[in-house]
Parts: sequence; structure tokens; C-alpha cells
Amino acid sequence: MRSLLLPHVARVFQRVQPIDPYAYTTVQGLRVKAIPVKHRIHTTGFLVKEGGKTIVLTSDTGMTRQLWEMARLEENLSFIIAHVAFPNRLSGFAKKAPVI
Repeated sequence: MRSLLLPHVARVFQRVQPIDPYAYTTVQGLRVKAIPVKHRIHTTGFLVKEGGKTIVLTSDTGMTRQLWEMARLEENLSFIIAHVAFPNRLSGFAKKAPVI
């Protein structure tokens, strides 16, 4: 069995930082707001601000009204990244698909 070698703290490329949902938190110079989204398992979407621009990252595969309502309030929404696993015509299948 191979052992896992963790990098020295000065060279860490990923840090875990808890953030409160619905409130902006600063993470590595970015303003990040976590918003729980509708999905079969716990999933979160994010609004991310840098300077005067905001992007949306969503990992839901169904409509999540609250995320889009909060995104609409942003003054300079520049980009949206939306993960979609199934087209609308397969929504019934998506609801029954196993969670892996």
C-alpha cells in the first residue's frame, strides 16, 4: 500500500475553510457566498466576486430558484458555470438515477 505524503504547509495548494451559507466570506482574496441548492444529495452553489465582477458556479441539476434570485441581485454578473448532467427530456431518469 502506498503512503500519502502531504506537502509542507508553505506549499499547500488547497486549504479547507468553513464558510457560512448566504454570507460573503473572503477566501484567498475572493469574496465567496455559498448557497445550498436543490439536489438529491447535499450540494452547494457559489457566487464568487473579484473586484467588481461576480461569477456563479452551480452544481445542481434541477432548478434552484434561490440561487438564481441571489445571482440576479448582483450588480455585475459576468459569467455562469452550470453543471448539467441530464437534458430536460431525461429529468425523470435523473430523479431515479443512483447516487454514486
